[in-house]
Amino acid sequence: MKMANSTNLKPNERMKIITTGMKMENSGQKVTYVELSNQTNFNRKTCKLWWDRRHSLLETGTLCDRKKGRSGRPIHSSFSNKQKIDDAIIICENLGTGQHLRDAANELKCGEKTLRRHLKNKVTWKKPPMKEKNHNNYVSVKRINFARALLNRHGKLKYIFQNITFLDHKKTYAYGQNWTHQRQCRRKGSTKPLRPLIVAKSNPCIHGMFVANKYGCDVHLHGQRKLRPRKRVETWVDEQVNEESYLRGLKICVVPFMKATNSNILMSDCVNLNHTPKIQQFLSNNNIELYGSAGYHHQVQGGYPPYSHDCSILDSSMFGTFQSEIGDEIASNTNLIDSDDTLIHMSKIIPQIWKSNKYKSIAKNHIAGYAKRLQAIIDNSGDIIKKYK
Repeated sequence: MKMANSTNLKPNERMKIITTGMKMENSGQKVTYVELSNQTNFNRKTCKLWWDRRHSLLETGTLCDRKKGRSGRPIHSSFSNKQKIDDAIIICENLGTGQHLRDAANELKCGEKTLRRHLKNKVTWKKPPMKEKNHNNYVSVKRINFARALLNRHGKLKYIFQNITFLDHKKTYAYGQNWTHQRQCRRKGSTKPLRPLIVAKSNPCIHGMFVANKYGCDVHLHGQRKLRPRKRVETWVDEQVNEESYLRGLKICVVPFMKATNSNILMSDCVNLNHTPKIQQFLSNNNIELYGSAGYHHQVQGGYPPYSHDCSILDSSMFGTFQSEIGDEIASNTNLIDSDDTLIHMSKIIPQIWKSNKYKSIAKNHIAGYAKRLQAIIDNSGDIIKKYK
């Protein structure tokens, strides 16, 4: 009875197939897979597989083995002997700054997969440099143009931008966006109260319009308090953000805030809403000039660049601290029973915390250093700025 088809034979079994075939050749007999199978008790497919690899044995002295991570295909000429393998290792270990697997493969004239397969455990591969998501040359050019449009030749903000107001829409979460992970960590040994974090089956959040400039901060929450029709329990119901709610927020919060602080330049990233004729007409009637992703000013080519959280003091400098403070405030309040109580409490503390002197000071300091941040974007060829001063 012939043995089953196997591509992972033991070395003596492989050599049995090859030596039997070579004996048949030396005796002048024609080597056929059928005859080879009859003499070795392996099936024809297995005999064909290992007999066809006899040239690899004669040239390199080794046979590829699929068990050891090699596929059995012919060895590439760049790795045909020990000297060439050592040369390939030297090339891979001495790659220059910014070079990686592809550059070594091009120099050795082989594919990336071939290089990785042959030098699998012999080289410590250098990781490619980290880049921001979709942060390509096109985005870098837009970021540089944006920064240059706001700066004068001395590297300072132009006069019309010295009292700029930043606007952004954000959802403020009760426990932070990774609240499930926080629940697991706090159960393991945190000293903070667990009651509101464990009882709530969801992560309550409130959507708001946050504005800030060097004179202060303000916020408009999209929603209102309502009673649940069945339980008659007071809760907070978020309002869908659309053109009407956005316009209402501009009328109630943003425009009065800007008039009180004598600001007429608005930096916003509300892309879809800023395009509408009603919003643009309203801002124009109040002498407010719009900058941002939908602001088509002649100085800013393409407007507020994408993937540029460091161009806004709200995204890069204020919201992280603000979200952490809200989470700590909710976690330290043991009187909160469910999500309804949490939402009502959040609707009270969000305006109080955002309008506090702490965030006024943060906004003032970061706007004072905004020119340096824009200049750093230009100096770094449009790359993301990791730290802010």
